[in-house]
Amino acid sequence: MYEILDHTADVKIKITSNNIFDFFKNLIDSLNTIINFSENEVSYILNKKKYKNTKIVLQDFDDYQKVFNFISKYIYYLDAKAMLIIDINYITVKKEIWEIGVKLIKVDKKKFKGYLKAPTYCDFNFKSEYYLEVIIDV
Repeated sequence: MYEILDHTADVKIKITSNNIFDFFKNLIDSLNTIINFSENEVSYILNKKKYKNTKIVLQDFDDYQKVFNFISKYIYYLDAKAMLIIDINYITVKKEIWEIGVKLIKVDKKKFKGYLKAPTYCDFNFKSEYYLEVIIDV
């Protein structure tokens, strides 16, 4: 489950999930909602299998930083490569390394009404593997 919360000049996301797979699925869904990429579009793409599979490896010193850097990678793929992460295939968690298999699609960034700049450390609240509050510069 995710909520988009009001925040001055930015967007604040609150995510609560039951497991790490759902956590990242909710995180991706919330970021896609901010840029106005609908769940209907995601469903259509997944049904037609019009996506590319790739993996994101997070090797940061703590889980807090891994989650922060995943959001940054989402924005990097969208902004620099015009690729949108729409879903996840798997998550492998080993001590210090998280490997996340994601589904990507090529997109025209001009079609999005929202724009993501970066996550912020201000009010970044990662309480456990399944709870997050983060402010995104838009």
